[in-house]
Amino acid sequence: MSTDSKHISISPLQAAVGVMRLPFLTLTVICIFLGAALAYHEQGSLDALRVIFILIAALSAHASVNALNEYEDFKSGLDMNTHRTPFSGGSGTLPRSPQYAALAKWLGIILSLLSLGIGAWLAYISGPWLWVLGALGLLLIWSYTSILNKNPWLCLIAPGVGFGACIVVGSEYALTGGFSWSGLVSGITVGLMASSLLLLNQFPDREADADAGRDHLIIRYGYETGVKVLIGMLTAAFCFLATGVLWKALPLAAVISLVPSGLFIRMLPLILDHPNNTENLVPAMRQNVLLVNITPLLLGIGIIFG
Repeated sequence: MSTDSKHISISPLQAAVGVMRLPFLTLTVICIFLGAALAYHEQGSLDALRVIFILIAALSAHASVNALNEYEDFKSGLDMNTHRTPFSGGSGTLPRSPQYAALAKWLGIILSLLSLGIGAWLAYISGPWLWVLGALGLLLIWSYTSILNKNPWLCLIAPGVGFGACIVVGSEYALTGGFSWSGLVSGITVGLMASSLLLLNQFPDREADADAGRDHLIIRYGYETGVKVLIGMLTAAFCFLATGVLWKALPLAAVISLVPSGLFIRMLPLILDHPNNTENLVPAMRQNVLLVNITPLLLGIGIIFG
């Protein structure tokens, strides 16, 4: 049960920062860095201004999803029942300051339109496939809480499609006008890791999410299946990286991105022994956040210097 029942007074700016969940936008920045690294590796140069616009569009899209998710979870009553952790359960902004619910809704809409506008311009100058990736991204933004969270498999793959395909592969395409095998391997790797991040963060909220009408993988199939899927996705992600280096789809220096697999190994006892114990899961969630952020960062560095 959430403990955020006491209303507090905050400014509109503080509310906006809260519902956008700014500390959780780091993965978007890293994914754009990875996409730019792929483009630099292929071309030997970058259009800095275009990179900035791509970053603004991606951050706007991610912040939009967060704000709309905060609004819809507040309206459904989920925010009042969730067991909030540093990595799951939302920011708690609206339960504490419900007067800003409309602000969260309109902030999410405006940010999605900003992302749409920049994305349309990028598609015009980069190529037609960016229209497809952009439309897919908007579909994820507008349907994530209300539709995708009610299907366990769509909910599972949605973050992977958003970060892996739309951001990593999309940013590479926006900068080069084409696709590459290195971009495909990178996108799949990031996609698997992003989906694993969401999956583990759903463990503490199984009961609250079910009461609110959600139907993600942990609700439908239970903790044991969730653990197996989580381990399978992270194992596959590192296998894709290793295979990409062996098949020379990635430069040899990209092998540095396998270093965070040590965090994965450290996570295993925590998620195998205590999948339904939130207190014991928090260290695993922390390590997973580090793993999912550090791996694409090191991959980008390896690609640049490879």
